[in-house]
Amino acid sequence: MENLQTITGEFYAALDSQNWSAVERLMAPDFVASVGDRSPMGLAEWRQQLEAFHQGFPDGHHVIDEYVVGDDAVVTRCRFVGTHTGAFQQIAPTGRSVSVGVIHIDHFERGTISQHFGQLNMLGLLNQLEPERG
Repeated sequence: MENLQTITGEFYAALDSQNWSAVERLMAPDFVASVGDRSPMGLAEWRQQLEAFHQGFPDGHHVIDEYVVGDDAVVTRCRFVGTHTGAFQQIAPTGRSVSVGVIHIDHFERGTISQHFGQLNMLGLLNQLEPERG
């Protein structure tokens, strides 16, 4: 089980650094990602979404709070933290730092990640980008 946690940590470190060759080495050939309420997608579409996210938050990264490891899955409770220095969802850069909760569930087959389920607090993220009120 410790091995699955190690692989999961390597996976998020590779995503944070946009090291796509390392990401692909850790993924099953038929990898599928499901994020929020969007339809399941393969690596190419998921990568486009992650690159757009990275464009808005180039220093963005996961801060892992907890892993829960099962026989063939790892649940990761973490936070996404970064600085909004690039355009994101038609919002001009604000320079604000953000920190939002994230839950990931990664399923494994033969030592590689076959399915990824991700839920990020998007409303919380967008609220942190709003202009100051008052």
